Amino acid sequence: MKKLLLLLLCVPLMFSCGEKNKEKNNDETVQKEEDKKKKKKDEETKEVELCRCLNEPGNTDWAKENKEDCDEAISNKIGVSNWKSVNFSLNSNLSAKWDKMINECVNNQLENDSKETSFQEISFEEAKEFMQKRFENSGQMLIDGKTTYHNGGDLKVYYFISQSTQYSGYYCLAGVSSKKLEML
Repeated sequence: MKKLLLLLLCVPLMFSCGEKNKEKNNDETVQKEEDKKKKKKDEETKEVELCRCLNEPGNTDWAKENKEDCDEAISNKIGVSNWKSVNFSLNSNLSAKWDKMINECVNNQLENDSKETSFQEISFEEAKEFMQKRFENSGQMLIDGKTTYHNGGDLKVYYFISQSTQYSGYYCLAGVSSKKLEML
């Protein structure tokens, strides 16, 4: 009788262990499939350089080809579904995230520029001429420029303010380092 009782208790346990193994195998298979899908999606979605997205003029071939990926990268960085639909002046939290993202790009560029070993020094006038052409090409008018010093004076950054020619109340602040003739 004891043997029969033991046998009756062991049989369900053996089958239940088998079911758990099947469930575990199914879970692992599902997880592997999800990982494959995610990997495929990641491969299809081009990784874009966020700072380039923020600095590249919108009329270049690169900007046109990467517009959707850039929009997605910017939106993901600040934690929204579509950054273009955000009114930053009404949302101080998102405005702070935007400012942080911009500052990270500028600081990263400044750090890289300060390591630049080029003996060529970009003058304020060269930077001003460069930015004036860039502003004109983007529907803006140069208003003024100033020089700031970073890294104990080893690196100069030239800042320029411009006003939109289409929208009188809109302004842009842009910087150029003394090491490279490109916008920060």
